[in-house]
Amino acid sequence: MNPNATEFMPGRRNGPDGGLEALPTSTADMELAKTPAGAAAAAVHAPSLPGAVRRSLQNSPIIQPSRLSVKSASEIEAISKNSALNAAAAAYVPQRTLARVVLTQPSPLALAPSEDPAKNNIEMMLDDLWCLFYLPTTLGENIKEEDYNPTLVFRVDSILTFWRVVNNIAAPSELQLSTLYLFRDGIDPKWEDPANRDGGIVKVKATAAQVDEAWELLLCRTIGDSWSPSVRETVNGVVLKVRERAYWLELWVTKNSSALQKDLAELWHPILGASFATTYLTHAMMQERSHAAAALAAEKQKKNRRRY
Repeated sequence: MNPNATEFMPGRRNGPDGGLEALPTSTADMELAKTPAGAAAAAVHAPSLPGAVRRSLQNSPIIQPSRLSVKSASEIEAISKNSALNAAAAAYVPQRTLARVVLTQPSPLALAPSEDPAKNNIEMMLDDLWCLFYLPTTLGENIKEEDYNPTLVFRVDSILTFWRVVNNIAAPSELQLSTLYLFRDGIDPKWEDPANRDGGIVKVKATAAQVDEAWELLLCRTIGDSWSPSVRETVNGVVLKVRERAYWLELWVTKNSSALQKDLAELWHPILGASFATTYLTHAMMQERSHAAAALAAEKQKKNRRRY
């Protein structure tokens, strides 16, 4: 994968070539980003895109910007120490002056693995390919099975692309109601997937003040495969649910274990404190609850029709 972000992260502007804002790839780019209003829009240029992609982007709604918080080098180093990611990853996280973007619809672009081994070595390849999915959510928590279809947003195969993706998605506390999924390549974020079918979900509730740090640490721990040896191969993916009254962090695992609970306590107790508590539900239990809720809703609709 080419380190030049503009080749796969198009600049956002009006017209058919619109898209996500390009990340600065040098200090010169960062200075351009600081230019006065009116000139800033001209500082970022989008590369030429294939016609099909341009049409897809043109049909997408405008992505709303939100304010970006800048992480210091010491904060980035502290995050790296909580995962197996090389601390050198900080070199790939610029002092970000551009606004983050809030995903209101899935991006049609994907960061695909590079076919050039030399570039792969430069970018510090991850042991596994990871896929980020996105699902917009209405006010209701229950989603009909026919409407449950998370869309692939990005593929991440290196530390560099991981930070580029993370830096271009708003913090959880700034996201609209939605769900983000980060899963190993080849595993769909669905109960029916063979890799998930016999497993379950470990759920943890967080507040707006806690969720940003808790989610970022979970991503780093997962991408870096920094779980205990007995836990590492049981983690299929992680999920962030942004809901009206709470935030939920989930791990989709093939099995629950005391080692997993210990890892989660070490990761999150310093952030969540006394509110830290986990709940484990098998996918079979979740599916039964979903079917029961759907049946109840259908019965209520039937009764309402009879009244009129």
